[in-house]
Amino acid sequence: MSLRLATFNVENLMNRFDFSGYRNQLNEDRTLALFDIQSEAEYRILEQARAIAQSDDTRQLTALAIAATRADIICMQEVDNIEALKAFEYGYLFKMIGQGYRQKYTTAGNDSRGIDVAVMMRNETMQGQPIEFVRMTSHAYVTFERFGLFT
Repeated sequence: MSLRLATFNVENLMNRFDFSGYRNQLNEDRTLALFDIQSEAEYRILEQARAIAQSDDTRQLTALAIAATRADIICMQEVDNIEALKAFEYGYLFKMIGQGYRQKYTTAGNDSRGIDVAVMMRNETMQGQPIEFVRMTSHAYVTFERFGLFT
């Protein structure tokens, strides 16, 4: 059976906002620095609009890169949760390439932020052969030493 496998770091595929820029200038966006923002409530509204526009651009580019792989199975890093993955697949990939990745799975990654790793699979390969999901195993908490690897 011929199978096309890809891996891709989707770089913080999140469905939550970080509003820390209002109180911490190091986190402030350079676009929002152009505005005279008078309150945290006003900042939140502008930050949401900016983040949505920037995130949409990023997600479109991510979807284009993934679509170009023509992969049957895609392994992904930095996925916030299954809901974010489903929204990305339907809102971007499915609308771009038609036949989507119907099977989606996430599990804990080794990222200290608590974000996951994920797998998306088509129901069958491009040649029409069925793809069966058996299991997904995370080695997030396994050390190099336990695997017998030393750096």
